[in-house]
Amino acid sequence: MRFSLFTVVDHYEDGSRSLATRYEQLLDQIVEADRLGFDAFWIGEHHGYLTPKLALACSNPAIVLSAAAQRTQRIGLNTAVANLSLRLLAEEVIPRFRESFPDFQQMMAEESTHESIAK
Repeated sequence: MRFSLFTVVDHYEDGSRSLATRYEQLLDQIVEADRLGFDAFWIGEHHGYLTPKLALACSNPAIVLSAAAQRTQRIGLNTAVANLSLRLLAEEVIPRFRESFPDFQQMMAEESTHESIAK
């Protein structure tokens, strides 16, 4: 039996830690997984925000995995990326997203307004 770990590198922008700290913690987790004998560590590729305060912070897993390769001995380092065709995106994903989250654009606009007022 093989055991692996997976992350989307979620980052909560609540002030509890910086993005740099989040990446250091991620590298520490990968090193510890290697030490404990896990077979692989997977990082999902994501861009942007799920909510105004929750970012998926790894838009280029290859960079993070390169840094992890310098620190590990045997663990497999992998990306979990699903490339959607533009047709699928336009015909299926975007309409379903809009149906599921009808207030998303308004919520993002309001958050942007709140941030500009706070500055």
